[in-house]
Amino acid sequence: MRHRTALAFTLVLVLVALSSPGATGPTAREVRVRMSDGVELAAHLYLPTGEGPFPAVLVRTPYSREGLGVVAAPFVAAGYAVVVQDVRGKYDSGGDFVPFVHELEDGLATLDWIADADWSDGRVAMWGVSYLGVCGLLAAWEGHPALRAVFSVSGWVDGQGIGAPGGANHIMLSIPWILFEGGRSQRSLKHFDLDELFRHLPLQDVFDVAGVEVPAWVEEGPPGPPLRSPRPRGGVPIFHVTGWYDFVAPGSLAAWRSSSAVSGAPQLLMVGPWIHDQMLGEDPWVGEVDAGPDSVLGLDALMALAVDWFDVHLRGARGVPRPPVEVFFLGENRWRGFDSWPPPQVRTLPLRLVSGGRAGERLDDGRLVAGGSERSPAGRDRFTFDPSQPVPTRGGASFHLMPGLGVRDQNGIEERRDVLVYTTAPLVDDLVLAGPVRVVLHVSTEGRDTDFVARLVRVTPEGRAFNVVDGILRLSHRHGGRRELVEPGRVYEVAIDLGEIAQRIPRGHRLRLQVTSSNFPKFDRNPNTGVDPQLATDLRVVRQTLHHSRRHPSRVELTILEGDGR
Repeated sequence: MRHRTALAFTLVLVLVALSSPGATGPTAREVRVRMSDGVELAAHLYLPTGEGPFPAVLVRTPYSREGLGVVAAPFVAAGYAVVVQDVRGKYDSGGDFVPFVHELEDGLATLDWIADADWSDGRVAMWGVSYLGVCGLLAAWEGHPALRAVFSVSGWVDGQGIGAPGGANHIMLSIPWILFEGGRSQRSLKHFDLDELFRHLPLQDVFDVAGVEVPAWVEEGPPGPPLRSPRPRGGVPIFHVTGWYDFVAPGSLAAWRSSSAVSGAPQLLMVGPWIHDQMLGEDPWVGEVDAGPDSVLGLDALMALAVDWFDVHLRGARGVPRPPVEVFFLGENRWRGFDSWPPPQVRTLPLRLVSGGRAGERLDDGRLVAGGSERSPAGRDRFTFDPSQPVPTRGGASFHLMPGLGVRDQNGIEERRDVLVYTTAPLVDDLVLAGPVRVVLHVSTEGRDTDFVARLVRVTPEGRAFNVVDGILRLSHRHGGRRELVEPGRVYEVAIDLGEIAQRIPRGHRLRLQVTSSNFPKFDRNPNTGVDPQLATDLRVVRQTLHHSRRHPSRVELTILEGDGR
């Protein structure tokens, strides 16, 4: 089935939509900025009225500088000069576009150019969303002397947990993004059959089949966007914004934590309920769940936050007082402020897997019980994993050009015989999740490699099941780093990171764990043969076993908020 392009265009990156010739904003002057190797990058320069010199805001984008005057306008109105620059190899900028590779050195060279300009007072801030946020964080971590503040929305530095979490390839991100944005200008996704490309084997040939040249894909694997960088060296104040269902949230939270631990400069964190870029619009729905009017931020409010942040750190203004951490709690549909995240009032609540769990029979056969609440009989549950018939992706955080994101009903998924389910009794009190969720499983497989997927689900009294968080682990990557094949039949203890969440689970609801071996097409399929999934052409059906007993204590580890009140 050909991908529905109408839906793709409604979900298209908001900044790309803003970067259209019809968008309005202040008048720009074309400038060229020479890099250290002689390559010139194209930029628009916006100057406020009055006499300079001015503090400046730099925005670096692969999505075209054209039309981003709507982003420049609030800064210009506040008295900032603004430079909006196409990154290397994009649109009118010289050189070749290799995602992320040149952004640090080119960003530093551009900061040098701004600091030396006659209209600049030498104080510079950087603003950006997604890739644009990466550009700002890279420069901030290097600590350029002219850079005084960064406002980063959905930015990250180390993207391994985005492009290859648990060792699996996030092809629902990398393939569409490279097709859409990998050239000098954007390509329309309507020319590609994404469903066919996701299933193509071997995966390394997928862009040859699409007629698009992407050398980095063959040489290094899916490139988009695993990016590694040293820890931050500069003390630059950064305002970090992301969403619980934003696919880059793990990278954004990691960047905030690293910056907070090393830089010594103020680091604010705001996490809404949003999918990627939802904070730029005014839609309160996160998939099938209405997060309420307080969840809406919108571009105007976002830009006002950025202006206030820059005024504080470039001009010494007082600014609006804010808590160090502001997070939105689903289920309460309200914001809360904390001094840290997770808050100090949390504890870990383990839930053990007990008995049953086979999907396709009674969903309450498998149970989750609080640790120590009852003796756990030895047990094991099995299912057959056929990678040619993978469990479909439904909900969660993924690339925003794709359908079906956010919180979605999982009942159809749980009817499959290759999905194990374990469910708590109805909660007698509200349970407030406030931090990371982890699953520890004891598993064995008939394969030389395989995947395990875990998903935490909220079950309503009416029986509807809504995803909360999910994760994946490629068993050959159980230790991180290079691949280590497994011994068929051997039991391995593995930990799967399901991400972080802030959510109240009401009393009367239940929590459920799903365990399976695929989440497709979000992640590539494991062939189970031991062959690198990038190179595999054959898929093998295997039987998977999940062990739970005193010797093999498979469990969910929740981070819950104690002493909570409304």
